[in-house]
Amino acid sequence: NMFMKQMKFLLVALMAVVMSVSVTSCMKSENESSYDLGIYATVVDNMTVTLLSDDGNVYYPENPAALKVSGETPYPKRVFAYLKYAEGVTAASEKKIVTVVQSGSLYTRSLCTQPDTIKNDIPLAGLSEFVLVDTKQVLYTNVPAYCNVLFSLYIDDSTVIVDLVPVTASGNELTVKLQQTIGNTVKLQQTIGNKDASYTTSGYASFSIPSVSEINRVLAEIHKDSEEVPVLTSVGGKIKIKIIGEGKNQQAYTLSAKEVQIDN
Repeated sequence: NMFMKQMKFLLVALMAVVMSVSVTSCMKSENESSYDLGIYATVVDNMTVTLLSDDGNVYYPENPAALKVSGETPYPKRVFAYLKYAEGVTAASEKKIVTVVQSGSLYTRSLCTQPDTIKNDIPLAGLSEFVLVDTKQVLYTNVPAYCNVLFSLYIDDSTVIVDLVPVTASGNELTVKLQQTIGNTVKLQQTIGNKDASYTTSGYASFSIPSVSEINRVLAEIHKDSEEVPVLTSVGGKIKIKIIGEGKNQQAYTLSAKEVQIDN
């Protein structure tokens, strides 16, 4: 039924957040000699499947099917993968052909374009760092830019959704808030992360960034009752993104702005 499907999604999403971080140490100890590197990457399926690493390198897997989650047909949008260079290939090679030794899909959502559906904002346990993936720098014009965030949250036998929500804009700088939330599609309160929980867990989530015009549509909706509606303007096709968050007792988290190229 619909409730079970929603719960399954929430549970899988949470497991992806936790596993994307915790799996690293486990896999490395068991496969010390079987891989050359581990990467966070965007999966690009344009005739030939490639991996766009968060550091800007492109990898060409000889066994791309290994990137698929068991039972699923499409490739995941984002993965953490352990790779082995093909014979004769090194980190310095122009074309980096690899074998996927092991991989796992990452928790992936879009920047929230419906903030009016968010009913709760549970305090974060921490907000550590973020990386912007500029896909257009390596000619992937049809692949969205991603904002990848490392954070900690409170959890106590419950499931959570993590959203990145537009707040305001000034010039070419967009301020977004990382929130531990739940949307209006799930009604039961027990599925919300417990703000009083003593247990915390770390996560790594990837958020695709829509166009400037779509972001401005959302900002206009958020600030529709304000005297002045903030407008985001790109400079040379680029914007800056600043992330904020809130912990217990209104503790403020702020991560300095970083630049990324996106569609207008």
